[in-house]
Formats: sequence, C-alpha cells, structure tokens
Amino acid sequence: MSPSTKTADDAMNDVLLEKLRNCVSKPQEADTFRHIAAKIHARVTSSDRRVRERTLEKLWRKNSGAMEIFIATLENCKDHAINCSIASILHECISPRAAKGKTKGNKNKSATRSSSRMAVMQLINLGITQVLVKLLVSLQHADTISSEVLTQEVLWLLGQVAQRDQKFVSKMKTLNTVKVFHTLLKQHYNNSKTLLPLLLIVKCLARNSFSLQVLVKDGIASTLEKTFVCVGYIPHLKLRSLLECFKYFTTSKLCCTKFVKVGLVHLLMRIFERWERFDGPMRLKICNCALITLQHLCVIKAGRKAIKLNNGLQLLYRFCSNCPEDKAYDSLLSRICGIINQCLEKKELPVPEMSPAR
Repeated sequence: MSPSTKTADDAMNDVLLEKLRNCVSKPQEADTFRHIAAKIHARVTSSDRRVRERTLEKLWRKNSGAMEIFIATLENCKDHAINCSIASILHECISPRAAKGKTKGNKNKSATRSSSRMAVMQLINLGITQVLVKLLVSLQHADTISSEVLTQEVLWLLGQVAQRDQKFVSKMKTLNTVKVFHTLLKQHYNNSKTLLPLLLIVKCLARNSFSLQVLVKDGIASTLEKTFVCVGYIPHLKLRSLLECFKYFTTSKLCCTKFVKVGLVHLLMRIFERWERFDGPMRLKICNCALITLQHLCVIKAGRKAIKLNNGLQLLYRFCSNCPEDKAYDSLLSRICGIINQCLEKKELPVPEMSPAR
C-alpha cells in the first residue's frame, strides 16, 4: 500500500469518527447520525480488504476513542437504525473476517484474533455488558422488524462478551436480569439466528450457583428439553453448547429431578444410538458432555431408574464395545464404567457366611 493511500484512508476514518462524536453530542440530527454510522459500517464490511483492515485498525486503537463513542451511542440513542449500525460495527470489531492471502495469511489471522480479543476486553472495561443488557431489556417492549434485527445483534455481542467478562453473573444479579435470558430462550429456542448466543449466555449463568438456582426455579428444565428437540442431533456448536448447559445445570439435585421428569434421559441416550455419525473432535466433546450429565443424574434414584428404563446400560455397553482403540476415549470409557456401576443392582457377594471377604 502506498503511503498516500494509507494517509487518505486514515484521514477518512478520522473525519468519520469526529463526525460521529459530534452526532453523539447532538442526537437530534438523526439523519446525519444515521448516515455517518452507516458509512463506518460500510467501511468495516467493505469487500476491499485494504479499506476494511485500515478502518478496523483505527477502531481497535485505544487512543482513537472509537469504542467509547459506540458505547455512548448504544446507551443514549433511541434510534434503532443507528443502534443497528453501531452494533454491527462492534460485531465486526469483535469477530472480523480473517484476512485472505497466501504469503502472510497465518500472521494476519493471529494478529486479527489478538486484536479482536483485545477489543472485547476493552469494551468490557468500558462497561459494554451493562449497556447491552439494558438495551436488550428495552427492546423487549418494541415490536418492529428493526428491533428484531437489533435484538439479534445485541444477543450476538452479549454471547461473546459473557464468555470473557469474569463479572458477568454479578452484573446480571445487580441488574436483576437473570430471568430475562430464560424468557428470551423460551421465545427464541427455535430461532437459528439467536439460539447460539442465548445458549452461550445461559451456559455462563449456569456456572454460578446463584443464577443456576434462579433459572431452575423459573422452570428452565422444560425450556431446555424443547430446545434439545428443536436442535436435534446434528453435530454442531449449538448441540455442544446445549450439552454444556446440561453439564452445569445437573450439578443441582433439584435440576436433576426436573430434567428426569421432562424426559431428558431419553434424549441423551439417543446420542449413543448415533454417536458413530459424529466426526472428529466434536464427537468426543458431545459424548463427554452427555456422559458428565448422565453421571450427575446418577446421583439421584430417579436418574438411575430412568437410565435403565431407556435402555441406557445396553447402549453404553455397546458404545464401549465399538469405540476406537484410541487414548482419547479412555476418559469416556472410565465415565461409562462409573455410570454402569452406579446403575447396577447392589447384590451380595456369593461367598460363605463365615468368609473374611464378607
């Protein structure tokens, strides 16, 4: 890239950011605001790699003040079109398209990943979590196409932020919004665009004992069962995230009881009817999460009974007999042995009464 072209790109980005900063202080100029936000969005999604990369580099820089402007806009602006553009820009900043090119592709990819990770942490430190949640709550009262698109973008951003924000659950507790995500899951469990981020958020909430109890008492067990039926058994990230949710929720005995009642064991056992159709590392992760969940369910009597009634012991035994001779499967086999031992009927040893073994 020639120095003059680089300077021109930087100058254009500086002008656009300055105009956006002025728009934040004068929100009544909605048309101008929309135009500037849309122009920046067009640059970060441009098919011209040079324009896209230079714009993202500018936005990633802490001294540019771009992230502060975006957060202030989402916090104070009530225009859905403007907020959609800003949320989409943040989407690109957090998960930018990998640079294409044979010569320095790997260097570009690692630099891109590093910059996007730093962007997430920068946003968290600036309070993006609370801003996004408040915006999400306000969107529940709006019923327009633009609010639906904005909800999808906000949920996607929250799904990414929740995984990195160590204080995510405490922030949700302070804002009293833990149940909001269960309500959203009930509404969107069959929506392919919003389901994955919702599952990522619910998974983060399930890792905390306080939010786990709140969600269990709110009846999330039946919602997760409906979600499982809807997701099906195709080995992708949604199924894996859902099973990770089960893994955390079943650390609660109350949740185990509710899961057994809604018929979760039957659905879990079907994974071991078709495990050979799954491929590579995803197979191991899906089977491992399912087995950890079954181990947790074995703690209660109803769980052990449900596993036996659903042909569980035979399916698990068949899995042991047919799985590849690979060290990666050792931990799975160990879990299965534990489950079978817990489920089998307790019997006395066939030894004489006076034997020391007795």
